[in-house]
Amino acid sequence: MRILGIVVLGLTACAKDLRPKSLKAFGDTVPAGVEAQGRAVLAAAAEAHGLDAWQRTTQIELDVVDTWRVGLVRSMMTPLPDRVTELTYRFDVNSGFVGEGVLTGGKHQGDRFGVAGKPGPDSYIVSKGKRKQKGGLEAKIYAPSVQYFTEFPFRILDAEHVAYVDRVAWKGRPHDRVLATWGGMKPHISDDQYLLYVDAESHTISAARYTIRVAGRPMASAIVFDDLREVDGMRLPFFQQVGFFREDGVREFHRLEVQAIRTGQPST
Repeated sequence: MRILGIVVLGLTACAKDLRPKSLKAFGDTVPAGVEAQGRAVLAAAAEAHGLDAWQRTTQIELDVVDTWRVGLVRSMMTPLPDRVTELTYRFDVNSGFVGEGVLTGGKHQGDRFGVAGKPGPDSYIVSKGKRKQKGGLEAKIYAPSVQYFTEFPFRILDAEHVAYVDRVAWKGRPHDRVLATWGGMKPHISDDQYLLYVDAESHTISAARYTIRVAGRPMASAIVFDDLREVDGMRLPFFQQVGFFREDGVREFHRLEVQAIRTGQPST
């Protein structure tokens, strides 16, 4: 997926290809059966997270507390002024990326940022009632990431290339691993790879390792989805934890704790 915002969610020290050896052997394409098995796992995950309800939803609004352990990355890649920031972020569902965040606590209360359409020149930051003249790079990076990972089980269905990897035990439970990407299975500078961990029993997505692109090279990070709750027919994570992948979770440097979720649905 071509989302500059994914950069905000993790930096590691080495270039990365998330394909295991079994997939590397196939080169840039995989056998039809391997792809079909992977897409079946993703379809079951989307269904478990409430695909039908998401397709009926027009808008999602999150009240969150966003906490960063890496202040330099936060200041460079997000519009958030503090290590711990309370905000409300509202976005149009299944949009290119259309949304606005408003800070709801602290001395920066009322400041806002947003994006309209695909990440690009139509992003903005408004602080103390004044729009930043150099406008909105941090919003262009951060805002689509919040939206993308909230909608992740549904948006990942659009991946151009999918492959079933294997079944592993992770955090004491069986998980199916699926690789999803765009533009070819091999890592490249235009798109990210995602290695999903899908609970084999509940079919919900527990975590994803993913590549980001820094200075033209793929790097690796990971996100854990936890505290899934029912919201108007969807199962959405109220806790997202980002950091370096480990077999028992992640070594955290960023977390998003959701306090409430509200949805907008068309009248029937």
